Amino acid sequence: MLSLSIPPYEDTTEFYKKADLFIFHTGSTEGFPKTVWEAMATGLPVICSTFPGVTGVLTHNVHA
Repeated sequence: MLSLSIPPYEDTTEFYKKADLFIFHTGSTEGFPKTVWEAMATGLPVICSTFPGVTGVLTHNVHA
């Protein structure tokens, strides 16, 4: 696992394109995170925790 600093917003597309996988884990019931949409838009496979903000939008083996 490699820990990286957060890139400037205008560089996020290139940042996602360099990744092999996007993992989003949250321990609370926040709304649907924009970062998941951004990662999916670049074609990254997405792994998310099963909280209402995420599971209310994504379907297992369909969207993520």
